[in-house]
Amino acid sequence: MTLVSEFFFLSRKLHAKVSFYHALPDPPAAHLLPATSLFEDNARNSYSLVADKILEQFEGQFRSMEFFETNLVSDIQFKSSLDTLGSLDRTNPLNSILLNEAVIYLQRSLLTYSTAKNFYAVNVFNNQGDFFSSNFMDHASVGGVTDTLKTLDWAPRAVELSGKRLLLPPYDDPWKVTNPKKVFGLVRYMPGSRGDLGFIEVQNSYELLEHIFKVPDPKFARVAAWTEAGELFYQSTALNEAETKAYRQAASEPRVEGSAFPRNALTGREELLLSRTSSETGLTLVLALDRAILVRPLFVTASLTGWIGLLLLAVSMLYNWYSSRQLTQPLRLISKRMEATELENLPNAQALDHPNDEIRALNDAFQRLKERLDDSIQEEIHTRTLGVQTQLDSLQAQVNPHFLYNILTVLANKGLELGDKEIGEICGGIASMLRYSTSTVERSATLKDEVRHMETYLGLMKTRFEDRLSYSISVDPEILAATLPKIVLQQIVENSINHGFRTIARPMEISLMGWKDDANWVLEFLDNGQGFAPEELTKQTLALTETIRRLDAGEWREGLSIGGLGLRNTYGRLHLFFGGKVTWSMENRPEGGARVRISAPLWREENHD
Repeated sequence: MTLVSEFFFLSRKLHAKVSFYHALPDPPAAHLLPATSLFEDNARNSYSLVADKILEQFEGQFRSMEFFETNLVSDIQFKSSLDTLGSLDRTNPLNSILLNEAVIYLQRSLLTYSTAKNFYAVNVFNNQGDFFSSNFMDHASVGGVTDTLKTLDWAPRAVELSGKRLLLPPYDDPWKVTNPKKVFGLVRYMPGSRGDLGFIEVQNSYELLEHIFKVPDPKFARVAAWTEAGELFYQSTALNEAETKAYRQAASEPRVEGSAFPRNALTGREELLLSRTSSETGLTLVLALDRAILVRPLFVTASLTGWIGLLLLAVSMLYNWYSSRQLTQPLRLISKRMEATELENLPNAQALDHPNDEIRALNDAFQRLKERLDDSIQEEIHTRTLGVQTQLDSLQAQVNPHFLYNILTVLANKGLELGDKEIGEICGGIASMLRYSTSTVERSATLKDEVRHMETYLGLMKTRFEDRLSYSISVDPEILAATLPKIVLQQIVENSINHGFRTIARPMEISLMGWKDDANWVLEFLDNGQGFAPEELTKQTLALTETIRRLDAGEWREGLSIGGLGLRNTYGRLHLFFGGKVTWSMENRPEGGARVRISAPLWREENHD
């Protein structure tokens, strides 16, 4: 339950208690004017806070929607992918690779945990008929995108804004074919240098909007809201069209809010209008408080005898005075604590000993809010620290390879000058491995590239060990287009050379075989070394199981980088890359040596980031 929801719950309980006391027999109306005025002032102050909280909660939701849109627009590759779809000739087979890469990147940008958790759907579409959505369940069979786009009355306005965001009032989701869901949204048109890139539409459910605009007593407080352009954004069920227009007219007129309830010329009711306008969203919110409903309990027993009424009035006034003192004192204390809250004292818990359950619950809610805020701040600090470290590592990774390339070039040229071609070949192989392993453009590669990289490594090892090393590679061409994380095959072969021949002196023989098995590819690594010791095999199996457990729990993703932790790292990266759909086995061969077998899907599901 959110803090605002808890506030509404406590407000309803307090409102019910006060209404009960005022429903007791009272004296004639003339003697109730001070109590009525106090009740009206309390209602105005309470619902002023409610109006502020509603607008604040909506601004928070709006801010998250706008942030996600801005993040996509700021992604250069995202815009480049849209530009590719809009500018390349789709009938030309030479463009198919670029078009497919653009589609894959756009889908990957939308299919994230953040979009599924925070929004009903994030849609990206263009005039060429392309449509991408994070809600692949409800938007699985979208067709006629171009025709649907023509029916969207907000599309021309979004184009006129030329890249600025446009808040959309609730509407039926045009992309859901059957039983369209009512949503509200934030859209942005993306112009491009070579034409229109398309539209970004962030949607959230209408139920969320109803939850945000919910008030403790809908009969007493009726709600309406308009966008900056004057469109009706929300209205409670108790309002008709004429009342909505009247409230908008009144909200646009300058006035000073007070405790008086002026009479509404249209409805004849005495109403107090509380209006707020958000400078961030442009939304105007109006709460209309009905005085008749507010003071109705005060006049239920106005016809009772005067002396009984006077007696009960004296008792009720005394009780109200005492209750107000008891209620407002802890509330003022809580208010002071809120004002004194700083980053330094966020983790400090402050208990409040009070006999009223609602007051204690309100203080507990404030303490939980502080805890969540402190956790969020600590998490943000940690995230930014990791981001800075990643940037530093990336810069360092760009400097070191450049230096090594220059050194290798010098060595190769020196070898050619001395007439030794083998030195040039060795330097060329090392440079090729460095270029492949340090490239940050792609973190994955095809099996063909991996085999080529492993073969380069084995060639260098052959130069080192000469006749003491021999190897063979036999991979089915049908699986060479499969993708997998980079530097997987070379790490397994390197592990065999470094650890598989420590206790024996025979010539090293290493082989790789690959074939297709239904919808999977299978790779088998064989060597003629001493094999796995039983205790080492058990230790490796337990380590791989623990790695998967920690990865699934989100405890150890930072450590899985290229070139670290050996077989454990390799298995962990394969597990993340294929979403757990990878098979890994290690065993000893009967004729001597070790066997490592890996199997994974030929085509990776793109929703595993």
